[in-house]
Amino acid sequence: MSQQQPNPQKRTAETHIDLNVPIDTVWKALTDAGELTQWFPLAAAVKPGLGGSITNDFGGGAKFTAPIAIWEPNKHLRLLCCAPNTSEADIVRIDYFLDDRGGGVTRLRLVHYGFSKDAAWDEMYDGVNRGWDAALWTLKYFLETRPGAQRTVIYLSGKTTSATPDSWRRLFAAESLFPDALYSAKQCDRFAFALGAERMNGVVRRNVANKDFQLIVENMDGVLLRLQFDPARSGGCAATLTLSTYGFDTGRIKLIETTWAAAMERALGGKVDVVHV
Repeated sequence: MSQQQPNPQKRTAETHIDLNVPIDTVWKALTDAGELTQWFPLAAAVKPGLGGSITNDFGGGAKFTAPIAIWEPNKHLRLLCCAPNTSEADIVRIDYFLDDRGGGVTRLRLVHYGFSKDAAWDEMYDGVNRGWDAALWTLKYFLETRPGAQRTVIYLSGKTTSATPDSWRRLFAAESLFPDALYSAKQCDRFAFALGAERMNGVVRRNVANKDFQLIVENMDGVLLRLQFDPARSGGCAATLTLSTYGFDTGRIKLIETTWAAAMERALGGKVDVVHV
């Protein structure tokens, strides 16, 4: 299968990140269920080795099992997003390449192949690229600043049937999630505001209008707060808000979930669920 030529009608999402940790630490973060949940899914299961599998559960029914097609410890991991006997023309796969750069630095290169070049796939392709960018940022944060810590993800999910720009705008207003000034904020702009009992300050990491808003919350030890809008199959938009926390007590997490879900409901005009696995 690996000797066949890739389909010229397919495109690839590719990125890399340098991690200031040894290469075996990065390999473990990619292949150990307990480590995976500290930066990627809400729950995971791993059957290690060639012919095994990695299952990532992101909550809300989004659970995926990927067969392992290449298992070369500290070097190369390939996961299939399809059946193992899928032809090269139709295959979708994720490759992780690890490279020891010296001085305790490991470069992780990610190649996610198999997206059609048809315009109907543009939204998915864009979302996957942005998703990997955020995931690898969280991986770096976990490995370099919170090794061994236990992550709890605050995950809120809602839906709106109105036009995306209108719904997105309502989330940046008084009595909503974010202050009006952040609606047009640019990368590296600083922010400070309160949401319920939580005061937050830090820097804007990303602001893609109507799609993706990310804040690095410095007074929460630099964790990532992310708001996303994605097209829903039944129309309208699926709206999600996620915050990876490390070391927050149960009472604080519950208060954040309740307060922030209520703010999203006011803005979106519909029910917002707290997602758990």
